[in-house]
Amino acid sequence: MTIQTSYQDSLYAQQSQQYGSGTARALRSVAPPSTTSAFMQFIHNTGKFWKKFFTHTIPDMFRNPITPIKVIVRLLLLIIVVTLAICLWNYAKGLGNNDTVQGFVNTQAAVNKGQQRVNQLSSSSSSSNEGFQVNPINQTTTPSQRNILKNLQPLTVKQAAYLDNVFDTNSGISQQLALGCRSFFFNIDYLNNDMNRENFSRPYEPALLYRDNSGNLTSRNSGALDNAFQHLAEYGFNDQMPNHTDPIIVFLHFVRTPDKLTETDKYVTFLKKVSLSLNILNNHLAKEYYRSSRESDIFTQDIHTFDTKILIGTNIDTSYSRQLNASGSLTLMEDLDYKINFHYYKEGSDPIDATAISTGTTNALIIKRTTLLSLTGQQREDWLATHKNKFIIMKNEPSNVLNPAEVGLLLNTLGVNIVPYDYINTPLADARNVKTIYNGSFRMKPDILIT
Repeated sequence: MTIQTSYQDSLYAQQSQQYGSGTARALRSVAPPSTTSAFMQFIHNTGKFWKKFFTHTIPDMFRNPITPIKVIVRLLLLIIVVTLAICLWNYAKGLGNNDTVQGFVNTQAAVNKGQQRVNQLSSSSSSSNEGFQVNPINQTTTPSQRNILKNLQPLTVKQAAYLDNVFDTNSGISQQLALGCRSFFFNIDYLNNDMNRENFSRPYEPALLYRDNSGNLTSRNSGALDNAFQHLAEYGFNDQMPNHTDPIIVFLHFVRTPDKLTETDKYVTFLKKVSLSLNILNNHLAKEYYRSSRESDIFTQDIHTFDTKILIGTNIDTSYSRQLNASGSLTLMEDLDYKINFHYYKEGSDPIDATAISTGTTNALIIKRTTLLSLTGQQREDWLATHKNKFIIMKNEPSNVLNPAEVGLLLNTLGVNIVPYDYINTPLADARNVKTIYNGSFRMKPDILIT
């Protein structure tokens, strides 16, 4: 016992000499001198190693003569430096998406702007809360023709939940419903790379995004589909909303999807997540029209058949989802095809997002704004003759703003059913004029365009 005590005292005296009496006392309060001496020796040797590494080993790698090991070390160091630079660059880009100290995009200013616009447009027309409006130029249309879906032109939102460069799924959906809109475009997209997680979805996650005409991201955050559908279910049939018993039409418009052939797993997962996000709407879905089983007659039904219901259409071919369900690879709730009431297609190979090409008889078509507005004279007459009996959806460019004259031409002359419009961000006078053209949530086509 005396020998052990003398040994510890000797080590303590050595520590006092090397590090000072204060440090030695602090070390002794933590552990016996024999333990702390070994630890301090380890720290000392480690420090010597790294000092030698940076002052001798690394510099020696860049001195002549050049050897194979030196070449390998140089390449490894280059890879490390480049990787660090990329990480720092991505981190800096992520910070650039933040608006507040906490990193979250502040949507309050956009929410306030949206509410102001709702108030301005709601007070601009005494009939803004009326659900169905018969066009004054309709003189001979019978009651049985008036309310069928293909003869109606619903007030349609260009991008659901989108306000002023930001998505707010709560206020965005409620404000758009408060405007009287019962028809919504959900433009679904995804990010290829990781961005600020506080504002944006994960890569390959289906989300609401807004891009300009060149495909550059312009929205400062993304909108979550499940949240948007949750608020649509919460507010859509709330008696505080105008026309709250009228049907709602949802267009699941896929701007992009992972490639079905080269990214099959990601494609399947992408559609599965969209399907699962719709589950919150189950109580309002038109189940008798699932799997587009009555797509041929859905547009000839009286719209009031679907009161308090949500109709879902999409622009992609969902047969692959149905096949995976049949084989047991997807559950019914994961099968997007199961919940779709109708499809709409494009004519020819002219690109319109991820839209499927019409290969036979179709009931609904999506056509570019530029194509429709360029029709003149005999071209217009020919087009009307072949498309008069179709449900027509206009596809507008993200950055383009329709003026009231163009909206009037599309509705009154061409009989387009769906003209998506941004009522929040367009000039107030234009938005008022467009709202006046509709004069309600659902508008009838002119008599001459009704079949």
